[in-house]
Amino acid sequence: MFGDKKKMISTSVDAVEKMSKAGYTFKKVNFSDVSDIVHTKNELQTVVHQRIEMETPKGNILGDYYLIAISKDNGKLWKFIDTSGKSIESVRKYFPNLSPQLYIKK
Repeated sequence: MFGDKKKMISTSVDAVEKMSKAGYTFKKVNFSDVSDIVHTKNELQTVVHQRIEMETPKGNILGDYYLIAISKDNGKLWKFIDTSGKSIESVRKYFPNLSPQLYIKK
């Protein structure tokens, strides 16, 4: 969705730097609750739960987010789609091969 790997890295680094300057600090990131792996169109697909704890100028916050994981080589290499703030329907506009069995909690 960012165009290429270099643009994604640059955008991510800029976002973290802005957050840090504004007083936001990542305290803990955990991954859990991997959904059933779905085989679809020569890919493996699943949803991974991500929980992030941050320190902010107004206190600590805890957020739940979901990543879609996709493997095109039978699980050797996985790529992840951050779905933060997006519905599964809006993500499918960019990734039409996503299985209808994938579910993102809101």
